[in-house]
Amino acid sequence: VNFTVTADVTSLKPRLRFHGTRESVYSSILSVRNGKCKTLRVGLLSTIQNVVEPLVFSLKVSLHENLPNRSNIVQDLKRFPVLSQTPQPIRTQIHIQKACGSDNVCQSNLHMMAQFTDENQEPFPKRNGSQLLNYTSSIRRLLLEVNVSNAVLPGQPAEDAHNTVLNISIPPSLIYSGVQLKAWR
Repeated sequence: VNFTVTADVTSLKPRLRFHGTRESVYSSILSVRNGKCKTLRVGLLSTIQNVVEPLVFSLKVSLHENLPNRSNIVQDLKRFPVLSQTPQPIRTQIHIQKACGSDNVCQSNLHMMAQFTDENQEPFPKRNGSQLLNYTSSIRRLLLEVNVSNAVLPGQPAEDAHNTVLNISIPPSLIYSGVQLKAWR
């Protein structure tokens, strides 16, 4: 039997390599008569960033026979099996352990709140739902406080929120000074 195993087929840049070949594709011939299995080992090229995306392996198998060099081809073809259809590749997914429930689909419940504060972390007053900045020369620093939560609510499981990114754009009229992170669990 000829077989080809392709590791990490759904990734544009494969993250796995087979040991001994240093490739993400492994092809070989396996004898069915001896009844022995073939064990393949793979290694990671780098740490996996997206643990939500499974590692997908594809296996393609075809029969391997050396055709004899005889003149009576019709008689020889009787000895070889004929497949009624082209075999389809077998795909197996390996899901990385994550807190996404038994369905392996993460459903986060992300919420964000943001407000501007002064240096004493006092929020600026609001009018009609929007904050107002009464600028004076005494204001040296303007702080942006951003709170992101992923809390369980009825009907919202708040599972892992992998690869979530927060982008903040600062206008050129303001000078960026730094960031302070606080994480609560």
